[in-house]
Amino acid sequence: MAFERKFDFIEKLNKEELFSKLLLPDIKNGKVFPAVRKNEIHFYYQGGRLFKYDGNDFFTHIKYAFNSDKDYTDIKESELKTLKPVDNFVGGYEKIKACCKVYSAKSEACNVAKLFKNYSYVISNENKVLLDIEAAMESESDEKNIDRFDLVLFDKEKATLQIAEAKLYCNNEIRAQKGSVPSVVEQIKRYEKNIAKHEKEIINAYKDYVKIVNKLFTVNERFTLNLPEPEKINNTVNLLIFDFDDKQGEKLQKEVNVIKDCLSKKDDNLDHEIYKRGNVGNDRDQTILKKLFSNYTA
Repeated sequence: MAFERKFDFIEKLNKEELFSKLLLPDIKNGKVFPAVRKNEIHFYYQGGRLFKYDGNDFFTHIKYAFNSDKDYTDIKESELKTLKPVDNFVGGYEKIKACCKVYSAKSEACNVAKLFKNYSYVISNENKVLLDIEAAMESESDEKNIDRFDLVLFDKEKATLQIAEAKLYCNNEIRAQKGSVPSVVEQIKRYEKNIAKHEKEIINAYKDYVKIVNKLFTVNERFTLNLPEPEKINNTVNLLIFDFDDKQGEKLQKEVNVIKDCLSKKDDNLDHEIYKRGNVGNDRDQTILKKLFSNYTA
C-alpha cells in the first residue's frame, strides 16, 4: 500500500454548502482540522472524524447521525422513539458535532484536538505547525498491519517534517514492570524503521499534501495559505505525554527515564525528545511543538 496524499476535487468541495458555510468557518477558528488522504479529505473534531469527502459525497459515522433529546449515550427500550436520524448534514451539523464529541470524550485523540486552535497549519502564523494527524501507513512489522502517526509536524523554515507519538498519562503503554520494556518503546522503533525505509515516499506525499491545501485554503486576498514544500523528515520519532497533575508529574519523570534508557539501548544513536505537558490546551508560546522537534534549542 503506497503512502499517498492526493485530492483532485477542490472545485467541487468549494461548491459544497457543508464545506463552505459550516466546515470552513470551524476550520478557520481552529475547531475542525482538515487532513488530506488518498483521494479524500477527512475533517476531525474533538478527537473523532466528523466527516470525510471523496469528491462525490460527504460521509459521517452512523453513530454520529442519530440524535436524542437525552444527554447520555445509554438508552432504555422505552426511549428508542427519541432517536431520530438527522435529515441532512447541513441541518444536522451541530447535532453531528455534539455526538462526535460525546463518543470521543476522554480519548487521546480528543486531547490531541486541543492542539488545533494553536497549531493547525491552516491558521497558525508560527514557523512550526501541525500538518497532519492520525496518518496511517502500512507497517513493516509482522505483528501490525498499520502504523498510525499521531502527529505530523512541520517546520516551515527548515522544510522539515517531524513525527511524534502522543500518549495520555493514564496509558499503560508508557510504563512497564521493572526489568521490562514499555510497549511505547517498541512502537517508536517500529515507526522509525518504517520512516527510514519510506523516507522519500513520505516526503513526496507531503509535497502533494501542501500543494493541495495551499490551493484549497487560499479563499481570497484576506485568507491565503502558502506553505513551503517539505524537503526532509527527521528520522527520530518523539513522544508527548500529557494530561496529568503535579503529583502524577513527579511519578512520571521516573517512567520517562525508563523510556529514555530503553530507547538509548537500541543502538541507533538517535536522540529522542520526550516532552511532558499536563495541559496541552494552554500553550500559546508554542513550547509543545518546539520541544517535539529533534535537536530543539531554546
